[in-house]
Parts: sequence; C-alpha cells; structure tokens
Amino acid sequence: MIERRQVVILFLLLFAAVSLRAEHTDTLPLGPGAQRLTLQTVEAGKIVDTRSGREVAIADIVSRLAAADVVVVGEYHDSPACHRFQRDLVREIGKKFPRAVVGFEFFLHRADDAALATWLAGKGNEADLLRAVGWYEKSSLHYGYTRMVMEAVKETGLAAIGLNAPRALVHRVAGGGLAVLSAEERRPFAHVERKNPEHRYYIQQVFGAAALRLPPWFERIYAAQTCWDSVMAASMRDFLASRPGKGKKGVIIAGSAHVAYGLGVPFRYRLGKRRARLLTIVPVRVEKQDEDAASHPMLKMMAKNMPPMGVFSAGIADYVLGLPAEEEGLPSLDVSGHEEDGVFVVDKVGEESLPHRLGLRPGDRILRVDDKPVSSQAELRLLLGMDRETPPRVRLERALKPADFPGSS
Repeated sequence: MIERRQVVILFLLLFAAVSLRAEHTDTLPLGPGAQRLTLQTVEAGKIVDTRSGREVAIADIVSRLAAADVVVVGEYHDSPACHRFQRDLVREIGKKFPRAVVGFEFFLHRADDAALATWLAGKGNEADLLRAVGWYEKSSLHYGYTRMVMEAVKETGLAAIGLNAPRALVHRVAGGGLAVLSAEERRPFAHVERKNPEHRYYIQQVFGAAALRLPPWFERIYAAQTCWDSVMAASMRDFLASRPGKGKKGVIIAGSAHVAYGLGVPFRYRLGKRRARLLTIVPVRVEKQDEDAASHPMLKMMAKNMPPMGVFSAGIADYVLGLPAEEEGLPSLDVSGHEEDGVFVVDKVGEESLPHRLGLRPGDRILRVDDKPVSSQAELRLLLGMDRETPPRVRLERALKPADFPGSS
C-alpha cells in the first residue's frame, strides 16, 4: 500500500510539473542555431514570430501552415488566454484547411476517437462525451478550458483525435521506469529509447534541484515524460499517414513542456518522419512588475512608458504567445470521496474549489445536483462543471438532515 501511494505521488508530481508554468525555463540557451542565444520580448495578448522578432496575427501563422504538415501548440492547462488563442487559431485553420484534424493531449489515442466523432457529428451532448472518455475520472481539471477549443472544432467541421496513452501505463513507468513495460506495452511509445541530452537538460530545469538530489526518482519521471512525448507524436504521425489522414493538416495541442524548444513532441515526431514540416507555438507569461527595479529612478521612468513584457529565448518556438502576468481561471472542481449505498460521500474538498464555495464539506452525502442523482466522484465533477448561467443547486444530506445549498451569486 505504501509503495503504491509513493508511485501515485510521483506521478502526480510529474503531471503537476509539466502542467504548471515554468517561467524560469523560457530563456534557456536551447533550440535551433543562433536563435538559442537571442532573447526577445512579447506583450500580453500579442504573438511574436521568433524568426524576425516581429508581431504577427493568427492569419499569418495559418498562411505559413500551407507549407507545413503539423502545427504543435503548447498550452498552460489552466490558462483561459491560451485556450482562447487555440479557439481562434482553430477557427482560422478551419477556414483555410477544412480537412484538418486536431489532436488533444487529454484524450486517448484510438480509445476516445469514436466518442469524439460521435459528439462532433451532433449525436449526444457534452455530458455524454465526458462520461464516454472518463474525463473527470482521470482529472479534476475543469473541462471548460478545453470546451472553448472543442466548440471551435465542431463549428468548423474539423476532425478530432486523441493523442495520449492510458494513464496506467505512464503511471507504471513513473514508478518503475521503462523496464516495467513489456514489448507489447512499449509499442505505442515509438522511439522512446532514443536519447536527447538537450531535452533531458530542459526537464531537469523544469524540476530544479529535486532532479539532482533524487537521481533514481528523476530517471523514472523523465522516462514517463518521454513516453508522453513519444505517444503523442506517433499518434498524429500515424493518423496523417493513414488513409483517413492523407493530405490533411495536423494540429497537436499539448502542455507547453511537451513543445518548448522543439525537444519533446516535435523531436519525437521527426524521429518517425525526418522531413516532417512542423510549426511550434508556446505561451510565455508577461513578467510581473519588479518593485525593487522600479524603485530605481531611471527604470521607474522607463516602466511608465513601456508595457509589461515577457522575455524568452528565440529558440523556444516558431511563435510565442504573450500571456497576462495573472489570470482568473475557472474554479477548481477539487473534490474527492467514495460511493456508499449508491450515493457519493465527500471525503475531501479543496479550499478554493467550486464545491467548497457551494458549501460541500467532508462527510456530506451528495443526493442530487440540479435534480440529477450523484453516485460517483466523476459524476459530481461533471455536473458541477457544466456550462451554465446560474450556479448549480446541490442537495445533500448532513447529519441525516436534508438541506439545499444554492450556489452563491
């Protein structure tokens, strides 16, 4: 039990590290040619072409896609600005390349493709899709972020596929390294054994001192990271080489750490197709105002006349999207518990989460949400995370006394 708990913790640390923002890795001397030693800046809401250092529009990126096979888009999973950009990019791609296919990190390769196709065809609703793919069984990340992009895929008539491997496989690698997988289990992770020293250095930078203080731990975590990169690259590459994918443009949407400096998914993609023509886009967050620096008279005067900037190495990607220094994201759906006699019982509630705001507490038996029964953790998250104009109504049982908790306004 203790060993399994340690594996789970290791896996969660890996997921958190590659999901969270890591501004200190934006200026590393990595990437192609002389660009790795060139620093550039970007304002929030702007896009910079790192070849020229000039601001461009989404339409410029899409025009350049005409000479490319795939555009690989990095994201911060909890950034509304990232997902609004992806939505607008997909819409523009849909206008110029109506046969394009969008691949998502958060959906499974092949296993989720039928459910995606069904939803895109207008058969079933969002709840049906999320139940079919087990969205909230795998994570408490609010689907509202991905919803923006999925709605754009649907309205433009594009196709969508899953890119990832079952979490259980990567989970095992994070706990025991690649050696725990059989030859058959390794098959989805094409070229996973191929080493890339620059990528290893980059992931060490993401994890910081822990990577050096705990070498065996880092080796397993790094192996899991390369599994993710390999399967996402292979999933899109194989689809575009198949009969349904022939002649289509591809869009890969994944966490920024899988895209930055072309070392993750792009590197693995080219291992299977050397002449692949790829474009990469990553977000860079604008720096907060440095109060100490601003206290210097000259810097203070300059700061008044210049907007906040994000600083990055030009080798980080073909295009950089500037994000605000701070964003107000969607509320967390962090709630966990267990099923008891067909009813979901709360064990833990995140303090800043939507369930906590609605009044849910450990020990509560959740009877219904908006008149729909709740028997599982995934179902509760799904119902609370639905797109709605008014807060959900939660009926629960506490100390054997039914009570209604309307959402706060």
